[in-house]
Amino acid sequence: MQPLMIYLGRAITKSARVALPVFALAVLSASPAFAQTDPLSLDLMLAKFIEAINGPMMQLTYTGGYIFGAYLIMKGLLKCVKYSDEGSKGQQKFSGIWGSFMFGAMLIALPSVMATMGNTLGFDSTTEPMLSYDNQHMSMIDVEVQEKLDRTYKVIIMFVQMLGMISFTRGLSILRSVSDGNTQVTSMAGITHIVAGAIGWNLGDFVAILGNTVGFTLVS
Repeated sequence: MQPLMIYLGRAITKSARVALPVFALAVLSASPAFAQTDPLSLDLMLAKFIEAINGPMMQLTYTGGYIFGAYLIMKGLLKCVKYSDEGSKGQQKFSGIWGSFMFGAMLIALPSVMATMGNTLGFDSTTEPMLSYDNQHMSMIDVEVQEKLDRTYKVIIMFVQMLGMISFTRGLSILRSVSDGNTQVTSMAGITHIVAGAIGWNLGDFVAILGNTVGFTLVS
């Protein structure tokens, strides 16, 4: 069963790579966000592309986390039944059962868990500060150029937020594998993914903290 799932996963991955350019063009052409009157440029294409896929990617990650979390909880219940039949001398470990329940619940409540993690690290998840260079050294920049810079900053933050969400989910998956006794991954790798994901999701606050540390005002 496991080799079949591996081959199926590889087939889906390869198919997704082939279909990704077509899907991207379809999203860009169909999305209202791509409608524009300004001359088309690479920075504008990138901005419109990220704005178009940001919402669907977040919803896809939330939905995937919910489904995988429900699967882990069901798997934990089956492990409980097997553990009760075999006892402590069986192949099932209590840490694996506990990990399936805990990480399954965290994946189901992924948005709340990420907000809690951000608050734990000192980020304010209720605001979305943006990078800004509106100071006396940048006052001579043309308004149109300033708008392009602001749009680029926004796109960067949105893109890093998507990567942060994926990294956070990957970290939970790694810790779940560690709880199952998988020796190919370590708990530090999972923790690193989780912390990096939380920082990426709260990039604006993280840059603000760095700016305040060195005495710069980089966010508004």
